[in-house]
Amino acid sequence: MHPLLAECLDHLPVLPLHVQSLFALFHDPNADGRQVGELVCQDPALAAQTLRVCNSPFFGLPTEVASIHQAVVLLGMEMVQGLVLATYFQTTLKSDGLPGGWLDGAADHAVATAHISRWLLQALGEPLQAGAAFTAGLVHDVGKLALVQLGREVEQQVVERRISGGDWLTAERHVIGVTHAEAGGEVCERWGLPDSLIQCARFHHTPLEALNEPMACVVHVADCLAHAAVTGGGVDALATEPMEAGAWQALGIDDEEMGELAADLLDLYATRSPS
Repeated sequence: MHPLLAECLDHLPVLPLHVQSLFALFHDPNADGRQVGELVCQDPALAAQTLRVCNSPFFGLPTEVASIHQAVVLLGMEMVQGLVLATYFQTTLKSDGLPGGWLDGAADHAVATAHISRWLLQALGEPLQAGAAFTAGLVHDVGKLALVQLGREVEQQVVERRISGGDWLTAERHVIGVTHAEAGGEVCERWGLPDSLIQCARFHHTPLEALNEPMACVVHVADCLAHAAVTGGGVDALATEPMEAGAWQALGIDDEEMGELAADLLDLYATRSPS
């Protein structure tokens, strides 16, 4: 492991106990919705925030969800796990740090990627995987939370390198020697997340290298669309966030279908995004 990455991991924020317990349920084949509900309800503030997210326009539910147990019934256990993680990341990824830096807009982008990931799978006729896609989209950039531990001076060097020409990965590798994608894989491992999420974080920029290729491809496509969605640039904004053609082809989507699907997903985001 790169020595700077090891240093970053040593200074990561300590996960709250309820989030650690939630992560542990990902590995428990006998876990059920009741356990998720009881765990979340131990933290009233977390439960209230999770319900606010659940009732947001992004989900477009026909009725207001009044309890965590109701959320589990309507959305499924895996989706509610993802919602709880979303509330944690919304707080953790918010930062008053460097403009244009690693955490600038990271919370909004993470949530946008999560929702677009699940919408994409629903559009592809795989609704049962939507919860997993939501969580994978949510954590894909978690490596930035690790790299920011290096301090503002290093972050400023990366930002300047990126502005002078190039993308995040090129700038990070030049300045630090390790990328936020590589760091994300290590963070997910340290937090005990499933291998599928580790793969999505590590390979969201190079999805065809992932062992769990289909989900990594979903997150890659959603990541690019989320950048365009959050900036409000529409399909034209995809020129600055080019998708790897093999990613959508691996999902069984041809070029024409991808163009139509991208437009539909960006329209859906614009419609449901809270004003």
